[in-house]
Amino acid sequence: MLLLWLGAMAQEQERYVTVDFEKVNASDTLRWGWIDTQSKDAEKGMELINRYAELYNQRGAFMAGKEMSRLETNPEVEKAIRDNDVMWDSYKESLKQMLAQPGLGAEERKELQQQLDDIDNQKEQSRKQMIASVKAQADEGREMVVASNPADFSDEIMLSLKKEIRPYLLGKRFWNFSDARHFHNGFVAVARAGADGGNLWGFLNRNGRQVIPCKWDEVFDFNNRAYYSRSVYDFAEDDDDRPWTSVRSGSKLGMIDTLGRVQIPVRFANPGRAQIVFQKTPKGELAIVKDVKTRKWGLIDRKGNWSVSPAYPELWWDREKELFWYLDESDNAKYL
Repeated sequence: MLLLWLGAMAQEQERYVTVDFEKVNASDTLRWGWIDTQSKDAEKGMELINRYAELYNQRGAFMAGKEMSRLETNPEVEKAIRDNDVMWDSYKESLKQMLAQPGLGAEERKELQQQLDDIDNQKEQSRKQMIASVKAQADEGREMVVASNPADFSDEIMLSLKKEIRPYLLGKRFWNFSDARHFHNGFVAVARAGADGGNLWGFLNRNGRQVIPCKWDEVFDFNNRAYYSRSVYDFAEDDDDRPWTSVRSGSKLGMIDTLGRVQIPVRFANPGRAQIVFQKTPKGELAIVKDVKTRKWGLIDRKGNWSVSPAYPELWWDREKELFWYLDESDNAKYL
């Protein structure tokens, strides 16, 4: 599916339009691109992208129509009809068993017999309704195919449009990434498929140049106040505007800067979808992390050294008091 991602969280997201182009065929090298809406030729680029989206939607409707037109011979549909028959047959047998039970009253027996007498008719009506529904969908699919002109959205046409779009993209390059996100603080997270089939992440800058290779299993975005990952906004209090971001390699977590240099060693436990967030305290900037060996929580400084040893089952940050705290054995809140 072609997606035009218009960010709503920051002005930068509104400025850079993230576009996901579906692959057309094996020779297609353009998957992701970004348009700077403040560039002088952005309007022309968006016109071409909208044209591509229109043709892609027509192409999708045509392919959907072809699939629908084959419903009448689809093994899954045939199985669903057979399963429907089996359901009614099973119901019929249960009614017979109920009628065979001793002690039934005359009215109850009469009602069960009426249900049994009518069940074959109900089964047939249900079967006809299912077949009619399938035929109607298949007819609709055939109408969609007839109404389409595949020549308008052929591989050649789609690839030609992508080549026209190319000069309007950041960096004027074909970016064949497997996944991508929005811009944050001048960088956008992008991914390539790794050897195991999973995504490996890195970053591009505003010029469309890859400044951090795709080598991390997971990255967050360069925005310490609020960052975006996996379609979820995470808000964290952090008065330090140093552009660092959390990264994950395997099961370990650390932080890098905008040059890709490791600033917090990648050696801390990754408890699910985690990130490292520094808070300003009287003892300096500290962050809650989990130790790989002890599986306990502690605090580290900006060099990744332990400021408070990992000895706590859990730690939290109190935003109002601006203090870290934990629960003692009696579930009382204790502040560090």
